[in-house]
Amino acid sequence: MRIYFIRHGKSVLNESGIHQGPETPLSAVGKEQASYVARRLKHVVFEQIISSDMDRAKETAEIIHRETGVPLEITPLARERNLPKEFHGKPHDDPTLAAAKAEIEKNIRNPDFRHSDEETFFDLKDRAKKLVTFLEGRKEKAVVVVLHGTILRYVLATMAYGDDLDWDRYIGLAKLLQLNNTGITVCEQQEGRWKLITWNDHAHLGEVN
Repeated sequence: MRIYFIRHGKSVLNESGIHQGPETPLSAVGKEQASYVARRLKHVVFEQIISSDMDRAKETAEIIHRETGVPLEITPLARERNLPKEFHGKPHDDPTLAAAKAEIEKNIRNPDFRHSDEETFFDLKDRAKKLVTFLEGRKEKAVVVVLHGTILRYVLATMAYGDDLDWDRYIGLAKLLQLNNTGITVCEQQEGRWKLITWNDHAHLGEVN
């Protein structure tokens, strides 16, 4: 099985450096990015588009669907990490969030800790495993999955480490794997093992960023 993972196009709040909730739409640049990657995918053979249920991913996936005619389905398994709701709509460097961020970071390896209503490392590890299992159970030979940067890193870490994934392994991988909006990452399952074929191919963007 071959999976073409696509990070969503740039959102309005990506451009503003604001913590996002699920309803953030694509910006004008993000829509243009999505159109570029959609036209590129017209030359790729795949049987299904699967998207996160968050608006910026769904909007990207719908543009790909309209361009390619390939059917689209939605799953919450592919959504981005759920941040504490108190973060939504606030700048990344908002000083009022500093104490909460420090508390979360201090307790990141503690499976019994939760600041408020956010997803923890352990929640994300579990959801990434469910997403990988969901994809492994598909009958298609090739699919496109439109999702988000953090959950994609968790998926790749799960493919690499399985149940042995811990925070230190994850963060070491995540720091290495930087990702552009609409970057294409290709993974292929061969003889029961996942292989990373392509990471963050964004040649379709040209001067659009």
